[in-house]
Order: sequence, then structure tokens, then C-alpha cells
Amino acid sequence: MPRIKVKLAAMGVALCVFTISGCGESNEPSGTPMMPTISIQEANRLVDDYMEQGRRALSPDARLADDFRKDKMACDDPNDQGPKGRFFATRDAEVVGLPGGNPETGFAPLRTWWQANGFLVTTDNGRAVYAEHTSNGFRMSLEANDEGKVYLGVSSPCVWPSGNPEPKE
Repeated sequence: MPRIKVKLAAMGVALCVFTISGCGESNEPSGTPMMPTISIQEANRLVDDYMEQGRRALSPDARLADDFRKDKMACDDPNDQGPKGRFFATRDAEVVGLPGGNPETGFAPLRTWWQANGFLVTTDNGRAVYAEHTSNGFRMSLEANDEGKVYLGVSSPCVWPSGNPEPKE
């Protein structure tokens, strides 16, 4: 009789562990937990804020022209292999009014601002510099093309529209 109780207890523990381990997970193959995020509205506000701060860091006289703005793009192939149904916000704009003739010389102030504001440079080849915020996953870039034009970009990480995971339909 004691052996049966031990087996039943072991099965009960195994069932509890299995049930608890499935809580909060997505239906995605990766099994990534469906964690809350900021909302897409907040992501857009932060993208705009980082664009403005980046512009000011480059030069108080700099202006953003030919703004390419996407307020809500699907994270169909997110880098984090997370669940579908999330979106990201992105902005890119040409930076005009930078001092000096060589566009790359204007990159140093933004690198300095990034360092002081929680961004880590991930790529720097002289004509293109990319950085990611170490705590919130926002990314920024600064690129110069062969025509001497400079472009500033910001994108948010993948977020849920309302900030909370959306149920599967």
C-alpha cells in the first residue's frame, strides 16, 4: 500500500510541475513567455523623443528633413524569436545643417550622447554607426551615404499594441 501512495504522490508532483511550467507561455514553437511591454503609443513617443535628442546631440542647428515614419509595423520576424502579434515603431530622416564638410566628423557628438544615455554602440564602420539602449532595446543609427547626406534612425523593440499580450484567436 505505501508503494501506491508514493507513486500517486510522484505523479501528482509531476503533474503540478508540468502544469505550472506551462503558465504564461506562448503557443509559439520557441515557448517564449508572453510578457507585457510598453504600448505602441508609448513606443512612438519614445521614438520621437530619441529622434529629437539625437538631432540636438548632433548639432543645435541641425534639422530633420524627409522624415520616413512608420507608427506601427508588424514584427513578423522579430530578432528575439518572440510571439507574433507585436509591432514596432520606426523613424528615419535626413539630418541637414550639420557643421563641417565631412559628414563623419559630426558622428562624435552622437556617440558621446549615446554613451551618456544608456546606449551601447553595436556597429561602427565610420560611415554608419548603430547603437542599442541597454535597458529598453530601442535602437538608433546614424549613416552617411556617398552623396554626403546623413540619416538618423530610431526604432523600438517589438511591443504589444496595448502593452499586454494579445490572446490568440
